[in-house]
Amino acid sequence: MTDYSFELRRSCFCGPDFTRRIRIDVESGSVIGAVYVDDGQPVTTPLGELSTIEDLFDEIQNAIDREAFTLLAEYEPVFGHPTEVSIDFDIQIADEEMAFDVRNLVFAVAG
Repeated sequence: MTDYSFELRRSCFCGPDFTRRIRIDVESGSVIGAVYVDDGQPVTTPLGELSTIEDLFDEIQNAIDREAFTLLAEYEPVFGHPTEVSIDFDIQIADEEMAFDVRNLVFAVAG
């Protein structure tokens, strides 16, 4: 999977622009564009800091490697990408939990 778009929404104790639903466009495995879903405006985060589906798998693996206190992950049954993920690294630390959901994954058709 190298050319696709998808919607991502993060949930964390972060700024409001970081938690808005965004549509990310990926080409040849790199983010090439992103807009906020609610108004179509370009995302304010630099493209190099936005996640691909592969990056989301890396976040899950990182939680496993760091032995997160809680890791809940659901995957799309056909393509296998994560759809709902929630991570709490340490039960004794407040405000470090994070979650994300993925929707509307669309593969680009080679033409």
